Amino acid sequence: MKAVVLGSGVAVHTGRAESCIYVEANGTRLLVDAGSGAFFRMDEAGIQVNDIDTILLTHNHLDHNADVLTILKARWLEGGDELRIYGPPGTIHFFESLLEAFSYLRNKLKFQISEVGEVSGSEVSGSEFKIGGIQVKSIPTFHSIESTAYLIDGGLLISGDTRCFKGLMEVDCEAIIHEMSLSFGYEAIDHTTPENMAEFIGGAKAERIYLTHMYPFALKDAEKIVDFLSEKFGGEIYVCQDMMEILL
Repeated sequence: MKAVVLGSGVAVHTGRAESCIYVEANGTRLLVDAGSGAFFRMDEAGIQVNDIDTILLTHNHLDHNADVLTILKARWLEGGDELRIYGPPGTIHFFESLLEAFSYLRNKLKFQISEVGEVSGSEVSGSEFKIGGIQVKSIPTFHSIESTAYLIDGGLLISGDTRCFKGLMEVDCEAIIHEMSLSFGYEAIDHTTPENMAEFIGGAKAERIYLTHMYPFALKDAEKIVDFLSEKFGGEIYVCQDMMEILL
């Protein structure tokens, strides 16, 4: 499996594209999120829009889905096939709202949306599905709106936006790409802090953890954050950069 971090940034200027990770395995190619700048980074990486089989959305915030419509329009103009999109509950409504705003695209764009997880009261359970040659499992996470992490082919776990929690850290996988939006001294509610991750990183089964989605004040402390977490984790910890390649 190969992953390329096309976008490791956030919703403010950091010199990085917003959240987007390209994954290729067993002849299947997908994107996890496609925030602003993802379309440009795809071109830099030599990834054509019609190469993508599926987009997995962790949640429907602009810094994670802004370029999905751009990708869909480019596929239409370049004669692409239907694109499968998976996302948490609310994704269908979100895209219907987009087509209300950009009505000229209705009946032109080719896509099909599946919502992952089932809502029962206040509980959301995950789901498993197959995309071509890749097995995917969704894991509900903790954010300000419906959100999910994805375990891809049993090897790579991508957190999306969430505070860190035991059930995610203990997923059996080779590598985790996990958000680290905040620096020391903040409260972990919708995002992760170093102290929050330190509570659970000792139980991580992964050999490698990649930190992404860092706001400028977290990026400034990146070295301190890695040193702090390394005291509690026996594996390797890296800070993501745009265009970073991860091999599993």
